[in-house]
Formats: sequence, structure tokens, C-alpha cells
Amino acid sequence: MVMAQPERRGVRAALPLLAVLALVSSLAACEGLVGIHDSRSLSEVNRDMSSSGGAPPGADGVTGLPSISSADDGEGLDPSEVALNSPEDVSENASPSGTPAPDPSGATDAMAPPNEVPSDAGSDPPPEITPPPVEPTCTPQPPDPRVLEGTVFLFTAGPNGGNPNGLGSCGFPNSALPRAPRFYGAVEPALMKGPASLCGACMRAALGARSVEVTIIDVIEPNPLAKGRTISIDADARKLLADTGQNLDVQFSFVPCGAPDTIRLKFAGPGNPSVLVLGHRNLLRSVRLSTPAAAVDLVRRSYNYWEPPPGFATNGGPVSLTLTDEINQELAVPNLALSPALVDTGVQFPIPGCPDSAR
Repeated sequence: MVMAQPERRGVRAALPLLAVLALVSSLAACEGLVGIHDSRSLSEVNRDMSSSGGAPPGADGVTGLPSISSADDGEGLDPSEVALNSPEDVSENASPSGTPAPDPSGATDAMAPPNEVPSDAGSDPPPEITPPPVEPTCTPQPPDPRVLEGTVFLFTAGPNGGNPNGLGSCGFPNSALPRAPRFYGAVEPALMKGPASLCGACMRAALGARSVEVTIIDVIEPNPLAKGRTISIDADARKLLADTGQNLDVQFSFVPCGAPDTIRLKFAGPGNPSVLVLGHRNLLRSVRLSTPAAAVDLVRRSYNYWEPPPGFATNGGPVSLTLTDEINQELAVPNLALSPALVDTGVQFPIPGCPDSAR
């Protein structure tokens, strides 16, 4: 026989009620979690935390983010804000100052520190040093490249020899010649290649490391005591070669004059076109005289005057001269009066290769 079970029915009847109560409790619990919240803004929360002794904003080194000092302080905050303020989310390679910390693996960055320059860093090349321009060296070529040997004797006939009014074989009046430190001398006739060809030329005599330059203005007869050629020079010039006053055995050659003045001219007399040329740097090869009617080459005589051929008429002048040296350089001197007074032409033969040396 089946017996009635009233207790089971009561339990069954109570089950729905228990379920409802459990649901209500669950809802109440959820309401306690989500319904109780802090309606303040983050700035208000941070301000209240600061006034209550909490950590100020940015205490973790992340500027402008709220700080959390305990779990209770984070109640009601948005989880994303808490996560951003968490120290675990700050890069582990960042130092408290915000600069990258050294890599613990020991690897170095390819970029050099700011205060160091990498060895392969490019840099401006050093400026090129341009040497100063070298001025051209104007070394006159000697008219006679031969080096001769001879004996130097004392020359006393020139302007430095105590006879200022003398006149040598070359026709140069001593009064028209500059004195020391200009020096003068004479050579034996055999050295003349033609009539008066070396008159006005310069000769350099050398003894060891010493040398001196003199201008030839006269002729000296050969001396049997000479070893080689016979030459003579001023006493002061000879002292530049040796301290002794005796005759000296030297080497010598003929060279362009090192420091000549401008060329000067002297005609033989009024209306006379024969002319004496003084102070030329190089040996003279020719002199040509021109008038308005004709032109003629002059002939050099043994007394060193350049003369026209007989019968050439100048009609009293004026005349022009064209001077040519041994290396075919020409100088034109126009409008000359036929006067015996010395005339400064204001011109001079240039040093070969140095046009600025011309006057």
C-alpha cells in the first residue's frame, strides 16, 4: 500500500521559495558590488588622498597619473587607470629619470654617447694649405758663359781711384760714373771681341766663396806675372775678395750688370750724331739712328763712340735711337737733341723673363 508522504511535498514546495531567496541574495550582493561606488572624479580622489596623507600624483615617476599606496585606495577606480599607474607597466629599461637604462644583456647601442665622437664619424677634411705663390727668379744669362782664370791687379784709373776727372779707354768720363759701392776695372785687349765690345759690361771675379762685380771702363796691358788673363779692379773691390793687398789669382766671367741705373747718352757735340751710351745692363749689339728723312746703323769705334757712316746728314736733329742688346731686346729713345750734355733716357733693358724689370 502506498503511504502518503506529506513531508516530501513540503520540501518540494519550499524549493521554489529557496531559489527565489537565493536569487534575491545574489542580486543584493551584486548591488553591493556595483551599486556602491564613488561618484567623485579622479582629480577629486587624488586631492582627497593628498589631504589625507596619501601619495601625491606622480610619486611613482609617471607624471600626471594617480598613485596607489594600498588596495583600499584603489577602490572604485577604473581598472585601466590603476593598470597605467602600476609600476609593472613602466618599461623595465627605463630609469627613474626617464632615460633608457643599460641593457642587462650587455649589448651596446650603435649610437655613440653624446659626449663622444665615434671613430667612424664623418668630419670636415682639414683645409688645404696652399703655398704662397713663388715669385719668378730672374737670373740673367751671362753673355759669356765661359769661366776664365786670371790674376787681379790694382785698378787706379777709375772714379774710385782718386782721379774724378779722368777718362778711360772706353770714353766714359769719371765724373759721369757713380762711385762706390759701384766698382770698376779693366781687361786686357785680347778679351775684347771687337772694338770696345766689353766697354760698359760687368765682370764678376770670384775667389773661393767670395765674389765681386765690377764695370769695365778701361783696358790694361797683359802682365807677365799673371796666371792666365790680366784684369784689374778697384782697391776696395779687391778687399772684398781677400784681406791681403797682394795680387790675387781668381776665376771670372762677364755677366749682365746686377743693379744698373737707367741708360744715359752723350753726343759728341752740337749737331754731331756720334753717341756714347752709358749704363746699359747688357752688352750692346747695335745702335740705329733715325731722322725724319732716313735711318742708319751706327758703327762702334775703339774709343766706344757709335758713329754714322761718312756723309750722313742729320740736318741738326732731333734724332731717335734704337738700342739692341746681345739677346735682341730693343729700346726706342725718340726726340733727342744733338747736345754734348748727358741725357737720361729713363729706360733700361729688362732682365730676360722679367718684363717688370724694364724701365
